[in-house]
Amino acid sequence: MNAFLEDGKFSVTHHVKTNKYPIFITVCFFLVMTYVTFFHHQFWHQELGIWYVQVGEQILGGDGQNTKVGDATYTGLIFYAILNSFFNDSFLLLKIISLLSMTGVVYFSYHIIKNIFGSKIAIVAQMFVVFTPQLDRVTLQALNDPLPIFFIFVALYFFTKKHLKLYDIIIASIFLALSTHFRFQAAFIFLALTIFLLIRDKKIKINLSHAAIFGIIFLIVLSPLFVYNYSMYGTILDSDANFYMLHKSKFQPPEWRDKLLAESYSVSLTSIFFIDPDIFLKNYFYNLFYHNPNILFNFNTLGSVSIFPMIAYLGLIPVFGGLVYALKIRLNKINLGILLGTITLTALMVFWLGDINYHFFAIFIIPFLVMGILHINNINKSLLVLLTLDVVFFLTISIVPLYMGFHLFPVWISTIALSAVFFVNIVPKITSKIQKNRLTNSDKPNVKTIVVIVFLILLINGGFSYKLLNAYLYDDLEIQGVSEEFSKLFQNRDIKDQNGYENKLVGEILSKQIGIEDSYVMSAFPIDAYNAKSNWLYTDYDEGNRADSFDKYITRENWSEFEIYYSNIAGLPTDRNNVNKPIPDYLVFDFVEGPDLKKYHEELSEPDNPKIPSNWEVLYKSDKTSMVVYKINHETKQ
Repeated sequence: MNAFLEDGKFSVTHHVKTNKYPIFITVCFFLVMTYVTFFHHQFWHQELGIWYVQVGEQILGGDGQNTKVGDATYTGLIFYAILNSFFNDSFLLLKIISLLSMTGVVYFSYHIIKNIFGSKIAIVAQMFVVFTPQLDRVTLQALNDPLPIFFIFVALYFFTKKHLKLYDIIIASIFLALSTHFRFQAAFIFLALTIFLLIRDKKIKINLSHAAIFGIIFLIVLSPLFVYNYSMYGTILDSDANFYMLHKSKFQPPEWRDKLLAESYSVSLTSIFFIDPDIFLKNYFYNLFYHNPNILFNFNTLGSVSIFPMIAYLGLIPVFGGLVYALKIRLNKINLGILLGTITLTALMVFWLGDINYHFFAIFIIPFLVMGILHINNINKSLLVLLTLDVVFFLTISIVPLYMGFHLFPVWISTIALSAVFFVNIVPKITSKIQKNRLTNSDKPNVKTIVVIVFLILLINGGFSYKLLNAYLYDDLEIQGVSEEFSKLFQNRDIKDQNGYENKLVGEILSKQIGIEDSYVMSAFPIDAYNAKSNWLYTDYDEGNRADSFDKYITRENWSEFEIYYSNIAGLPTDRNNVNKPIPDYLVFDFVEGPDLKKYHEELSEPDNPKIPSNWEVLYKSDKTSMVVYKINHETKQ
């Protein structure tokens, strides 16, 4: 890494001296999040990362052919399982990996943006990264995603160097392949960077050779996954595209679901497309122009990674303002004509073929895409890397709807960088013109203006992040005065108030049951079974025929084929071949009431309800929540 070199030699001292501010910010982030992670998140709550570790352990135990993971790859899970053989605490292991990985993201985000825009904008952008609420949240969670995200950021650091060399391309390819060993989404980034190598300039032979080397290294490093998949399942890619479509797609007419359910659970995307092209495209364009951009820019969700996560649409202004500045677009007659023409044509297409409620973003983004293509020669190569990534990643990943902000971190870094450009280079000029006090030197903008605006953004986002973490860790949703909220920072919180404490208590109760290691606990989350060291049978409490008795419900007698399949591959041990056919010995009802409250939910929360079978013994009933734990005494069934 050239950032670590002094006179051609590796020098940590030189690196620290020349990067003291980003290092200081990174260390502060690490220390604060370490405190929150280990003192305020002591119990597993809702993170599913531990599930991936247990699937990896199932593979190492020799039952790989019966495992199924729909949204991850197997070799990464095996890696986690091997590490956990030393830790013997998957919750602690994944928390450490998340903390270190996201700290690395904070640090490399500075160097990625520095490669493109220089240190001043990079330091502002790094502060925006640190005060991104969704990044803060994922840092303390025991998830599968942080490590592959870190690998992606390392790859982007090498690819955004001003003088991209073959060495950088090889290293980036290795890290992208490593990321793909955990999450297949990294393959879309590999595709985007391959396209960049082919279009970056007119040196066709060099570009083709570099792209070929990039691909060969990627496939070589990824080959253990292909070998494993083929040896276990007879295919190099073990994916369930239709399973994800059934589970996540917004538009699901009954006839479409029936056709998809009638297919094998391993059909390809091509097969799904031809089952009903209209429904496929309807979902695709909904994801492309509404659902996924909503997570990035905040149209109506507080779970976005927008620089203004509490104010809808406002995050669009700095991103696209910074983009106009970076593209050096001049407001002349030609550009205005192209821009207005593209807007008009796109609007007509949306009103004619689409739905303005779901496709309005197309009217905004397509003209910018056209202007970017027309001004591609104005873009420095490092920025072109990120812009190519943004376009290709969104076009490919929108086959499915994303639901978590960190899923978009590879393209989110562009929005952070462009927002920093906006606040450092554009806002001071705007304020100076408003004040009729033009800058005498455009290279020396009003520093006070930048500091005040950036400080206010960080203050607001910091407060929002604080409340987000409080809600996640303690269900503390109440917003009090500034002084009261500030005083909470120094209060000793009762460990019993932490989310997950009650599940830990339930796990201890279950762990004392005779034969619990071989028993099945039926619940919506694996947390209670994990704490009890038992097997887990997944349910969302709404499967089967709702008129059935609870005895038929737990035996899954009238569950649909899809419901049984989903329960099997989501449970532990996973059962892709439906060979175990478990019947639960315990049932944990733990439901947060919502608009889709079902009949089963109401009855399971009432142990005295006459519909609860007489052989169901109540082991625990919460005084605070709807949680009820039943022991199913099969031997006393009448």
